[in-house]
Amino acid sequence: MWTVSYILSQVAVIFAVSILASTYLIKNRKLIYMLTNLYALFYAISYFLLGAWIGVILNLVSIVRNVWFLVEFKKKGSIRVITLIILMFMLTIASVLNFVLVSFHPIELLVLSETLVYTFSLWQRDNRLFRWIAL
Repeated sequence: MWTVSYILSQVAVIFAVSILASTYLIKNRKLIYMLTNLYALFYAISYFLLGAWIGVILNLVSIVRNVWFLVEFKKKGSIRVITLIILMFMLTIASVLNFVLVSFHPIELLVLSETLVYTFSLWQRDNRLFRWIAL
């Protein structure tokens, strides 16, 4: 159980959780999106080392989501509802494909629900609302 990949995955999780915790203290929306990318990358590395492919897929899609939100936020100052719908659809398709083709573990669908809720929280304009929903 205590293999090198397991220990490295736990180190990556410590970095990810530390970065995630800092996003709740920051008020700058652009910085929140950038730090969310960084913690998703550390989580993807951790899941990769553990062989949890749904975690890798959803964190890579989360990075795409964060970049998309950041670009749209810089251009328009807010994020459109259609962007939210498209991203939630992409996340759902990725999870269902993994569930059907790879895992068949219903517990992995909890990862999907967490990712959808966090996507919705990032879409919010109010940082306080983002913090409450993301908890």
